[in-house]
Amino acid sequence: MVKGELATGRFLIPYRVIGHGGEPLLCINGAQQSMAVWRSFASRFCQEFRVVLWDSPGQGRARILSGPCSITLDEQIGIVVDLTAHLGFGEVSIFAASWGAIVAAGFASAFPDRVGKLVLASLGIQPNLAILEMIRAGPSMADRGAKERIGPLMVEGFGKQIPEAYERRIVEQFQTISEEHLRVFYEHCDFVAGIRHISDLIDLRRIRAETLLLIRGSDGTINQQHVHQACADIPHARTMIVEDGGHFLHFETGREDILELYHDLLVAREADPPTDRPRVPLSALVSLELQP
Repeated sequence: MVKGELATGRFLIPYRVIGHGGEPLLCINGAQQSMAVWRSFASRFCQEFRVVLWDSPGQGRARILSGPCSITLDEQIGIVVDLTAHLGFGEVSIFAASWGAIVAAGFASAFPDRVGKLVLASLGIQPNLAILEMIRAGPSMADRGAKERIGPLMVEGFGKQIPEAYERRIVEQFQTISEEHLRVFYEHCDFVAGIRHISDLIDLRRIRAETLLLIRGSDGTINQQHVHQACADIPHARTMIVEDGGHFLHFETGREDILELYHDLLVAREADPPTDRPRVPLSALVSLELQP
C-alpha cells in the first residue's frame, strides 16, 4: 500500500494505492463516504489492479484549505485529473457509485481518451421525489439541532442491505460531524436539489469508455427508465439490473457474488476463472480505518 497526500487547488486529498497489479482502477466515493467503504472491494481487486482510493473534500480526512465549503463538480473532476497526473497514470478504469458516478462520468466525458472501462453504479440522472424528500429533511434536522436524526434518515433512504456495522457508523458520523463537513453536506444537498438532468452537467455522448450502468432493483432513489435513457446517449454502454441489491452494493454484507460480478465486468476472461485465485485478507488492509 502506498499512502500519500495531494495538495491540489484549495484542497488536501489523502489517497491510497493498493496492490502491485497492472492497470490502475480508480474508486470514486459517494457523498459523505470515505475511502474506507471500499475495503472489501480493494481486497478483491488488488491482485490484478492498482486500486486507487481517496477522500474527497468534506469526506474522511480530506481538508478544505481555503475558500467556501461549496465544492463544484468541476473541482471534483479536477481532483481526479490532478491525482492521476500525480501518480503518473495515463488510461485508467473507474468504478464509481452514487454521486461518485456523476464525478466519474464527468471525467470520462471531459477526457474520453483516458478511461478504458467505466462502471457507474446507482447513477442519478435527475433527483426523484425520494431524493428530494431526504434533501429537504436532512439539513432542516441539523438546523433544528437534531443532527442525530440525519444518520438514520440516510440509512433508511440509501442503506438497504449494508452491514449493520456500517449502519452504526453512518449514524455516528452525523452525530459527531464537524461543522466543515456539515456545511459541505448542506451545500451538496442544495446543489443536487437544483439539478434538472445530468445532461445539464455532463455531455454523456462524449464518453468513449466501455461503460456499464449498474442499477439496483430495490433502490428507490434511482429511476430505472432514466438510466436506460442515459445509456442510449453513451456510445459503448449497457445497463445491468441487480434485482435484490440496494444503493451501495460495493459494501453490502455477504455479497461475494457481487464482487465476482464486478470482476467479470472489469477483467476480460478468456476461459473459466480459476477457483483458487489468491485473495488479500481484509486484515492486510487494516490501515483503511473504518471512519465514516
